[in-house]
Amino acid sequence: MIVLPVGAAQYCLDRLIDSVSPFYHLFVNDIQLGPNTTAADFIEASFAGYVPLGTGLWANAYLRQGIVTTLADALTWTCTRLGPLETLYGYWVTDGIDGAMLWCELASPPLIVVHQAGDQVQLTPLISLSAQPSVPVEAPLHQRYRRGK
Repeated sequence: MIVLPVGAAQYCLDRLIDSVSPFYHLFVNDIQLGPNTTAADFIEASFAGYVPLGTGLWANAYLRQGIVTTLADALTWTCTRLGPLETLYGYWVTDGIDGAMLWCELASPPLIVVHQAGDQVQLTPLISLSAQPSVPVEAPLHQRYRRGK
């Protein structure tokens, strides 16, 4: 078993984020995520105004209750005109806009519907590492949904 001391976990997380250019993509298919999931498994959102979004600067990793965490500024997608209903099931992240897939996550709550002008999906990128052995860490999708006017 590898032991990753807190200081090393903070260092590793900061280095990880410094070495990639994460782009967040939203997906509309209801799939089970697993160790063999690839970017080809996802059907990308296509509502008016949608594009994959890159993150800005990430905060320096910090320790809270034995978990090392970093986060970036919130990403916001806004539907720009009325269109067909799109149900969003989650997101996947690539290194660059069309690079290798880095990770993916199901949305929580599981279903977000977008179709009216002004509908928004907001996601705050957050990554956590546990500094304690055998402690499962969940990195919940921090998101908000706002209905258009």
